[in-house]
Amino acid sequence: MPRLVSFSPLVNYSNRLESSFLLGRMDVFEVIDVKNPSFTPTQTVNMFVRYKKEGNSVPLMVWDSLRNYPNWNQIELTGLLNASGYFPDILFEPGMEEKIQTLLQGFQKRTVEIPIR
Repeated sequence: MPRLVSFSPLVNYSNRLESSFLLGRMDVFEVIDVKNPSFTPTQTVNMFVRYKKEGNSVPLMVWDSLRNYPNWNQIELTGLLNASGYFPDILFEPGMEEKIQTLLQGFQKRTVEIPIR
């Protein structure tokens, strides 16, 4: 499970990887187990954007996490679509945008309006 650690650059220590994620105006440094990389959807999108901004290739661990997008929640799917506006190659499957829109419509159907009196 990622945890907050001290500030340091990208460093590989045998079975863990320290990296930073820029979230808004706050730098958060996390430790990720390389043997079992499990990124949250938010971390995945943030890492993709960071690597693209820096002009680096996106690691396979990030691509593997992106492949799980059908299991993401509404907010995370919306963030993925927003990121695709700046980095269109984040949508790596043909018709992925339409699939995401379908998933988002499924969330909309489950929304119940409660009238306020």
